[in-house]
Amino acid sequence: MLEDQSVEEIIHNINQRQISIKEVMEYYLDRIEKFNPDLNAIVLLKDRGDLIKEAIYKDNSTQSEKTLDGIPIAIKDLSDVVGIKTTYGYPGTKDYFPKKNSLFVERLIKSGAIIIGKTNTAELGVGGHTINRLFGPTSNYYDNTKSAAGSSGGASTAVAAGLIPFADGTDQMGSCRGPAAYANIYGYRPTPGLISVDRGNQLSKIPILTTPGCLAKSPSDMAFLLDEMIGSDTRDNYSFDLKELFKNQKIKDEDLTNVKIGWLSNMNNNYKIETKILDMCESQLKKLENLYVKIERLKPDFDNEALWNSWITFRSKSIYEDTLAMNIKDINTMTYQAIWEYNHGKNIKNEDLDSAYIQKKKV
Repeated sequence: MLEDQSVEEIIHNINQRQISIKEVMEYYLDRIEKFNPDLNAIVLLKDRGDLIKEAIYKDNSTQSEKTLDGIPIAIKDLSDVVGIKTTYGYPGTKDYFPKKNSLFVERLIKSGAIIIGKTNTAELGVGGHTINRLFGPTSNYYDNTKSAAGSSGGASTAVAAGLIPFADGTDQMGSCRGPAAYANIYGYRPTPGLISVDRGNQLSKIPILTTPGCLAKSPSDMAFLLDEMIGSDTRDNYSFDLKELFKNQKIKDEDLTNVKIGWLSNMNNNYKIETKILDMCESQLKKLENLYVKIERLKPDFDNEALWNSWITFRSKSIYEDTLAMNIKDINTMTYQAIWEYNHGKNIKNEDLDSAYIQKKKV
C-alpha cells in the first residue's frame, strides 16, 4: 500500500483524506510484526492497541493539520521520550523512565509525529556495531547474519526494512553515516547546534563531538524529518536557526558545477581501507567529474598520529563526563570499550585538553 510512497506523498494523502492515519499506523505495525523479530531493529515498542487509538484520535481531531501529523517514528534508545524507558542498552539503566523529552523529541511531537517506541543502539552508544546486553544485536537488513554497524544500527535497519519511514540517530564518529551505508540508505550528521540538545553537562574545554542526526531512504524524506527537528532553543547555547527549510531546496543539474568535493582517500596511507572500497569510491567520483562536479584530491601533510591523540583526548574525556552524569556506581558493569574510555578520560587533565585544542587548530 505505502511501499512506493514518499513521506511527502503519505502526508499529502493523509491531508486529502485519501488514507487515514489509522491505516498508515496499521501498515507500519504490520511490517514491524512481520520483519522485526528477525531484525531486532525496534525495541520497547508501545502497545499496538494504544497506538491504533492514538491514530484514530488524530483522524477524528478537528485541530489544524500539522506537518508530520500521524507519521510514526521510533526514537534511538539514547534519547528521551516521556512514557518510554531510556535504557541505553545497558542493564544498569534498564528501568530508567525519563521525566522530560529530549528537545528534538518535543519538536517531533509538536509537529504531530507519533512516537511508537525505540530503535536499538550499541550499548551506552559506544561501539561500531549495534549490540547490547539488554536486547541483543540488530541484524543487517540485507543479510541477517551480518552487522548493521553502529551505533544507530536499529534506526538504519528499521528504515531500510520499511518499519518506519525515517528515523533519528546520533553521530560522533559515523554513528548515523556508517549504519546508513550498511543499509544502503541516507545518513546525515548535521553541524552541531542545528538540532538543539540540552547541554547541561557540556564542559567548555571539550568541543561538541556528538549531535543528533537523521536516516531516511531519500534526501526528500529526510528533509521532512529535519525541518521538524531543527531550530534554536534557549537550553542550547550552541543552537541556531536556518532561514530556509530543507524541503524547499531544489538543486538543479547546473548547480552541480558549483559543488566542490574534498576527497581524502586513505589519508596518505595512514588508514587501512579495503582496496575494493577505495576503487568503488574513485569510480563514483569519476562519474561526478563527468557531471562537472569539482573533485579536489587532498593530500594533507599534518601529523596524523597527533591528530588522532587530540581526538581521543576529547572523546574519552567526554565519555568520562557522560558516565559521571549517569551516576553509574560500578564502572566494571559497563562494556570493555566504555571502561577503556572512562579510565582514559579519568586521567585527562585541563592541560591535556589545552594541548588537544592546539593540535586541533593546526589542522
